[in-house]
This record gives sequence, structure tokens and C-alpha cells, in this order.
Amino acid sequence: MSTRRPALLAVTALVAAAALAGCGGGSDDDPAPAAQSAASESPSPESPSTSPSMPETSSEPPSPSPTPTPTVSTPPASASLSDRLLTAGEVPGLNEVAHWAAGVTRPQEPKPLVGTCERFPLTSIGATDVAYRSYQSPGPSPDSAEELVAEFPDTATTARAWKVLQSWHDQCAQQLRRYRTKDVGPLKAVSVAGGQGAWYLLVYGPADEDPNAGVFDAQGMARVGTRIAMVEMKSIGQDYDYPPGHEPMVTGVQAAAAKLAR
Repeated sequence: MSTRRPALLAVTALVAAAALAGCGGGSDDDPAPAAQSAASESPSPESPSTSPSMPETSSEPPSPSPTPTPTVSTPPASASLSDRLLTAGEVPGLNEVAHWAAGVTRPQEPKPLVGTCERFPLTSIGATDVAYRSYQSPGPSPDSAEELVAEFPDTATTARAWKVLQSWHDQCAQQLRRYRTKDVGPLKAVSVAGGQGAWYLLVYGPADEDPNAGVFDAQGMARVGTRIAMVEMKSIGQDYDYPPGHEPMVTGVQAAAAKLAR
């Protein structure tokens, strides 16, 4: 969010500008050939940690805020894939007052792909159907979010695709080469009903929108049955200060998984 929003003002020191030059590293069947050498171990469980931050440029006092949990309804089994996308009201806000507005919804992947780390379309690794939706922050804020839901023909293909998504985390530093500072956080497991969930945080900058701020780019993914969801929530600011395990993307992954369930 904008550095003026109270929930993202807390400036902590996990990722100093010098440390951001580094990068971090990710159930079932063998991974697809594209991911065989890159897929990593299972996501690590959530553990307490300090909050990543860009170099301090604001003197305003910190004001951390927990992420509100939106109410999510589970679609009926007959629902279309687009019905399984999160509504704007189901996407967690970045603080207690922020909310999202729906952008575009389409029955195919966008040309720039989804998220910062995706390397090729999910239809190229077995998805038979996809649905996509973007979200935007009302007003002048550059913050944004998006989700892709994909259907696969069977659980074996879904498992291979899941490993490919994990491998994209391991290779994501290559996507951030143009930034002076960059960090790929660890892949963390998220507990979801009836499936698997994971997320990780990319921190890079300076932000194109503000040379004194950084980009906090959360990447999430959920797998339930033969469906996979990819979620991105991107904010511009000075830090990403939430209680461990209560980050907006954790709630976002759980909400996405609930919509994937039959």
C-alpha cells in the first residue's frame, strides 16, 4: 500500500538495502520436465520472523494492523471456473480500512502472465481450463492484485503442475534482475482445508512508481483436487509489517482454496 496508509508504516530491519541483493529458495508425482531440476523441498511452515523493509525514508510512527478475514462462500459443484475466482470483497485488504475493486475477468490467461514469477502459461503444463481476474485499489494507490484459477484433467497432472509452480519460486530471482535491490523470501506452507497452500514474498526496488519506496510483491498458490489457484498482491511502500502467519496473502491463499473446493 502507499506509505501513507497506517498499517504499512512500521519500519523494521530484516531486509536492509545491502541484504536485498541476495535471493531465497520452494507432492506427489514426478515433476514435469520443465521443473525436474528446479523443484525444491516442500514449503517451510510459518515461523516467527521480523518484517522485511526497504531503507527508511519516513519519520511517521509505526502502526501495525492485523489483516481482516473476508467471508468466503464455497461455490456449488456445478459452478463454472470463473465462479471460483475470488470476488473483490473476498480478497483480503492490506490493512483494516483498505479494500479492492474488481478489474477485468476473462476466460484465459493474460498476455503478461500472472504474478511476477510465472514463466509460461498453465495451459502449457496441462491445464484444460483457466479463469482470470484482476483487482485494483480504489483511488490513486498503485497497489494491485490478481488471481488465476486452473482446472487440470487428473490429480497426477495437477501434482506435476504444483511442482512447476514451486520451481518458479526457486528461479524468480532471474525475473528481478533489473532492480538494484531484490530478495526472494522462502516458500512458506499455508494450512488449507482439503488441499495444499503456500506463499512467498518478493521485495525489490526502487519502485518504478516511487524511487523512495520498494515493491512488496506477495505470491500465493493453492491446490485442491484437480484445481490450482495463483494469487498475487502487490503493494508499494516502506515495509511489510504483519504478525507472522497473519499476512494478507495467508488469508488470500485460504480464501482461494475455499473457492476451489467442490
